[in-house]
Amino acid sequence: MAANFQAVRIKKGKATYEVLTHPNTINGYRDGAVALDSCLAVEQVFRNSSKGETVALSELQDAFGLETEMDVARLILDEGEVMLNAADRKAKMDEVHRAVVAFIHKHFVDPKSMSPHPLVRIENALVEAKVRLDMDTSAEDQVNGVIKKLRPIIPLKKAELEATVTLSHAKMGAALGVLHGHAQVGHTDYTADGCVVSIGLLPGDLDGLVAALDKCTSGEYSLTIAGTEDLAVAESEAAASGKGKKKGKGGKRGKKGRK
Repeated sequence: MAANFQAVRIKKGKATYEVLTHPNTINGYRDGAVALDSCLAVEQVFRNSSKGETVALSELQDAFGLETEMDVARLILDEGEVMLNAADRKAKMDEVHRAVVAFIHKHFVDPKSMSPHPLVRIENALVEAKVRLDMDTSAEDQVNGVIKKLRPIIPLKKAELEATVTLSHAKMGAALGVLHGHAQVGHTDYTADGCVVSIGLLPGDLDGLVAALDKCTSGEYSLTIAGTEDLAVAESEAAASGKGKKKGKGGKRGKKGRK
């Protein structure tokens, strides 16, 4: 009987009671947007809805202290646990999976480059590490356990990036607004050519900041991430000696700000 409906279940002592609802209506009912008769599919309380096993009114009265079966049904709708079907469970698990990936991308960096790992790389690492997520636990609450499993595969460091942005006078007006919208803005040093702004931001906000700065300045800025200066020097020396090719990842970003 329950195949085309969504069950809502409540426990009283060792006994379990269920009502059946039309799919995707229970949240609307609880929010007051869906009427009772549009939510409740069958005006009965079940012990096991999949088997069609109902409950005597006398038992319901003893268990809940209510007069009618509909009173009990309303209580179960209000307070019961919504049982998920296969499609609902998959959708919820996919949502948790995306949230975990986004959380790692936003809060963790590759300690060598001090930049976030690409989303696809995090996704692949989750598969390789055979990470099993709990759909009833928030991404933030289970991410520490996930990170322990991922570290043998991809290096991860929790960090807030510190950086400086160098701007010309011509680009300061628009760019300062972008900085305040994407980062925590600290001290600003004004120079003859413009200004140098100290900022702090989460790793996952870096790409959005760079895209916004590129757009409002046409790439006429320089962004230096603290902790990547040594990498820039190493790449420069390797390029000069013919042992490597500089890739512009040494903390300088911006179409005209790379060195």
